[in-house]
Amino acid sequence: MHQYKLKHLNCFSLQNKFTHYNFELNTLAIQFKLMITRNLASIEAHVWKKLEEKLPEGLYYHGMHHTRDVLESALLIAQMEGVTDKEDLFLLHVACLYHDLGFIEVYKGHEMRGCEIARAELPGFGLTEEQIKKICSMIISTRLPQSPATELEQIICDADLYYLGGTDYETVSETLFKEQHELGMIKDRDEWNKIQLEFLQKHNYFTASVKSSHNLGKSMHTKRILGLVNNNKKI
Repeated sequence: MHQYKLKHLNCFSLQNKFTHYNFELNTLAIQFKLMITRNLASIEAHVWKKLEEKLPEGLYYHGMHHTRDVLESALLIAQMEGVTDKEDLFLLHVACLYHDLGFIEVYKGHEMRGCEIARAELPGFGLTEEQIKKICSMIISTRLPQSPATELEQIICDADLYYLGGTDYETVSETLFKEQHELGMIKDRDEWNKIQLEFLQKHNYFTASVKSSHNLGKSMHTKRILGLVNNNKKI
């Protein structure tokens, strides 16, 4: 009888330890979630303010709206790809915010400049060196030609060029033409169509979900522009 009571007490004590351990884990998880939420809100406010105040005029494509579109698309793709890890989603979110922030200072090489800005600013928001390294890798992976090496990098790359297979391709493409034409990067519409055709033909999406949802649309856009290029050759 004494041994039975001793075993029962030991089991009860062990159960209490596990309950306390699980409580501590849950508390840490809640604290981590709150920390991410607070940090993200602060980072968002900081980046939106910086973009609004410092982006040069004439960025009809690479304006604040593009960053918002990429962020929205990236979070949607992450959901479709089954990404649920809170820290991964947080890092993806921050990378989207910073991926074109370099445009406030430079056009060519804006990805690297955006990464440098992130490295300088993000420690102040409590991010670790390892987290910032992952964010910078995502930013750099969007540089053309895109070169993603991880799932998160694939997601941000597909989000950055999501419009290529979307129903709004013509509208969005027109803003990029206007931007680069005014900057003297594109001579005329004929040159633009040739560049866009080559770009579409060489481009590939990386995530399974975007391949499934956008490859058909991209193929249709490619055929339309091919027709424009061929018609111009006949003139």
